[in-house]
Amino acid sequence: MVLIRDCLAELGLVLDLGLDASRCEAEDIYHEKQQLLPRVTYTANHDDDKDVNNNNKSVSAWRQRPWDFPGGDRAVSLAWEDLDRVPPPLAAGLGASITALDLSHNLLRDVEFLCAMPNLTSLVLDHNLLREDVDLPRLPRLRLLWLNHNHVRHAQPLVRRLQRQTPRLRHLSLIGNKAAPSPLTGGEPGECARYRLSMVWQLPQLEHLDERRVSEAERARSKHLQLRAIYNSCSRIPTSPRPPSPCPLRRNTCV
Repeated sequence: MVLIRDCLAELGLVLDLGLDASRCEAEDIYHEKQQLLPRVTYTANHDDDKDVNNNNKSVSAWRQRPWDFPGGDRAVSLAWEDLDRVPPPLAAGLGASITALDLSHNLLRDVEFLCAMPNLTSLVLDHNLLREDVDLPRLPRLRLLWLNHNHVRHAQPLVRRLQRQTPRLRHLSLIGNKAAPSPLTGGEPGECARYRLSMVWQLPQLEHLDERRVSEAERARSKHLQLRAIYNSCSRIPTSPRPPSPCPLRRNTCV
């Protein structure tokens, strides 16, 4: 007997924009998906194709089209479409009517088209060609952003854009990028810890970073780093030198 599972079990955290962004902790999503995934068994013989076709009648859309995700009329998936850009008519047609968008597994290098979607709260851009200098438009309601497995080599340029453009961001994932060392990609523990503290310091509103939630200990340590950085910057300010004191006039005692 061979056990068939939906391929979303392998993808793990990739597609679940139908959930509210405030509930998008990785562990919760994974367990909820496991409960929803149907299990189909069949015997490996010449009638496999017939058995699978019959079983498809009872299998949900997760199996038939694994890139779909629940979310109602306000969630849209354009994943696995080999898109190198989103045509302006399509972006304008979606416009302010959608709140969740999945563009994973495409060939995107820029996301300028997102300026036509100001009401987005969840955005998945995994497995694209995006860099740290991506021109991210202002998304004032965005709470969840996944940029896993892109070409982000340095975190600072991206962080500065997120500070300006996504004031309500709570869930950020950069796993699989050079700028984001993680235990899931073989990162050294010390390097991973420094990266997380730096991100929490610069984006203090984050509740979830990469593979796990932001802990209270990380918040406390990031505040300590912030205070130390402020102290160091103040200590490097050069002090103005004192003006030389005038020499006292000597009285001429010569006769």
